[in-house]
Amino acid sequence: MPEGLDFEMWEGPAPHRDYRPALLPLQWRHNYDYSGGMVTDFGAHHIDIAQWGMETQLTGPVRFEKIKGTMPDKDALYNTATKFYFECVYENGIRMIVSDANPTGITFEGEGGKSIYCNRGVLESNPEEIRRGKIEEGDKRLYESNNHERNFIDCVYSGEPTAAPIEVAHRTITIAHLANLGLRLGKSEFAWDPKAEKSGDSEVDAMLSRPLRAPWSLA
Repeated sequence: MPEGLDFEMWEGPAPHRDYRPALLPLQWRHNYDYSGGMVTDFGAHHIDIAQWGMETQLTGPVRFEKIKGTMPDKDALYNTATKFYFECVYENGIRMIVSDANPTGITFEGEGGKSIYCNRGVLESNPEEIRRGKIEEGDKRLYESNNHERNFIDCVYSGEPTAAPIEVAHRTITIAHLANLGLRLGKSEFAWDPKAEKSGDSEVDAMLSRPLRAPWSLA
C-alpha cells in the first residue's frame, strides 16, 4: 500500500475489500463499488454537451430503450460494461443514442442529412458551410469557458453560475447511472420520470440508492 494512503477513508461508504494496487490511481472507475466504467466516464463529458445542446440540462429522458452491452462477471475486479449501447427518448420525441462504437464526441443530426460533430478541439459539419456561418444579432451565444478551474474560482467571487453547475452535473450523470442499472439488471428498456426521479420499475428504483458501510451515513 502506498505510504500515507488512508485506505479506509479512500473506500468511503463502499463495501470493504482488501487493498489492491489494480484499483489505483484511476482504475477504480472499472468497478461498480466506486464508479460506472466508461458509461459514467463518457457520460460526465459527452452526455453533458448533448443535454446542453438539447436544452434539457435540468431534466432528462422519459424512457431508456435498446439497452445492451458486454458485461464481465459481476464478481470480477473490473466488472463494468466493456461494450455498451442505449437510447434515451425525451418528452419531445428527440432520441439520444449513446454507444462505445460511435466516435468519441457528440453528433447532432438535423433535417435533410445535416449534422454537426464536436469533440475536444474538433468541430465538423455536413454541409461544411454550417460550421462557417456567422453569429447574427439576436442569435443565442453560448457560455464561454476555456478553463474549468479558473471558471469555478471566478464564479466563487462573482456569484455567477459556473459553466457546469452541480444541478446540471447531477442530471447528466443520472442518465449514465440509469443506463448502467439497465445493463446490470439485464433490462432492454424502462421508463423514467425526470420530475419525480423514479422509474416505476421496482427493480430499477431499488437500485437508486445502496446501503452505506458503517460508520458512514446520510443525516
